[in-house]
Amino acid sequence: MITTGSKLLIGSAVVAAVAAILYGVTQDGVLGTVGLSFAAAALAFLAGVNLYVRDANVLETDPASVASSAAAAERPGSSPWPFLLGGAAIAVTVGLVTSQAVVTVGIVLLLAAGAEWVVLAWAERTSSDPGHNAEVRVRTLGPLEFPLFAAIAVGILVYSFSRVMLSLAQENTVILFFVVATIVVLLGFLVAFRPSIRSGAIGGILAVASVAIVASGVVLAGLIGHLGVGQATLRNGVISGLFVWTGFVATTLAVNYLNHGIGWKTALVDGAYWLAALILMGAVIGALGAS
Repeated sequence: MITTGSKLLIGSAVVAAVAAILYGVTQDGVLGTVGLSFAAAALAFLAGVNLYVRDANVLETDPASVASSAAAAERPGSSPWPFLLGGAAIAVTVGLVTSQAVVTVGIVLLLAAGAEWVVLAWAERTSSDPGHNAEVRVRTLGPLEFPLFAAIAVGILVYSFSRVMLSLAQENTVILFFVVATIVVLLGFLVAFRPSIRSGAIGGILAVASVAIVASGVVLAGLIGHLGVGQATLRNGVISGLFVWTGFVATTLAVNYLNHGIGWKTALVDGAYWLAALILMGAVIGALGAS
């Protein structure tokens, strides 16, 4: 049985051959006849290939081929790369009228998101086994992703610390590093205190915690800024962080943990973490304002 695609290619090849003959007889032109002849030959070749592979169709009488065909594979899952690709394109457009640095960052993100999306789409079609497809993607991009993301994270961390440290006085840097070390120890204790947490969940928790810390820092900076001109000092920043923790965080944790029957040890760990985080953010914001 000839498939629909093969019929279209065979018909196109016949039309191109007839057109080449008619053009050569009526117009007596060499260039047009040669072009139509090559088109007929190319279409005939594609028709032959399509006949051989049967338009990528499989026989119903062959269960193994049906089960392993692309049509039997699960549909691709959701992916964030189209969204990031669109955001990168918007960044490039905005950067064209604002800053060259924004254009550069947008182009880098555009290329990275495009490459991730292409490889993900290709890996999801390598077989009908989702686990194998995920492994193919990791083996393809893993050797590039891990060192690249690690370098970006280290660069952001070093740049952020350098900006903060250069804006603080010498005696304040000691206090800042002590508070940062305390937060790191608390985070490590929190993870070790809950050994039942899966490794995948830890990554999600850290990502959500990072977003929460950034949002808390922005709100705390707004509160400190409302103290008035010249009031953004290291002392006022620490006091503001302490007041926010006492009035909002501690009370919220106490009510929620009591309602859900969560143990007091977990409440103490979480409360100590947010106390250190808010005091640190207040100190940094106040010191930056004072400088």
